[in-house]
Amino acid sequence: MYYISLNYFYDPNFKKALEVIDMLSIYYPKGENKNLITLINLYKLILYFETGKADLLIYSIQNTYRFLYKNNCYSLMEKTLIKLLKDLIVEPSEKYRKDIWTSALTLLLPLYKEVHSRHTFALFNFPGWIHCKLEGKSLKEISFFQGSATLQVFHEIDRSPANTATGHENLIDNGYISMNQ
Repeated sequence: MYYISLNYFYDPNFKKALEVIDMLSIYYPKGENKNLITLINLYKLILYFETGKADLLIYSIQNTYRFLYKNNCYSLMEKTLIKLLKDLIVEPSEKYRKDIWTSALTLLLPLYKEVHSRHTFALFNFPGWIHCKLEGKSLKEISFFQGSATLQVFHEIDRSPANTATGHENLIDNGYISMNQ
């Protein structure tokens, strides 16, 4: 069901993606894989953001934070994503929103070296989603979303003029991202 939801997300049909992931949340055993539950919670936060459900997003951020903290799953990746969404809720200005997106992307890119994050990014490419938001493109338009198991990410980011000033090309040059993992 998760991959069905992702297909809707890439379409982009965020409302349908949210319906499918909600069904998965209802039927998935609560005591099972905490990593999958963490991923689903973070993914749902993004879906609430994409569907404009600010009230649900605020409430779910608090619940997700409690779950992560209680289960000792609160790593830099989760902190960055939650902070990103909190900041986007309160910041209406597009100029500052771009800074928020860029800051989150800069924090997430080096996490490709961590095994936990790399596995999570293989299931949902959070940095790639942020890149799409920065570029103003849909997921279909960005080629690195083809095949989530292969992390052929940031082919477009590595040398683009928009990212030269932020240093994203240096993250690739310094080995933070392997192009064929």
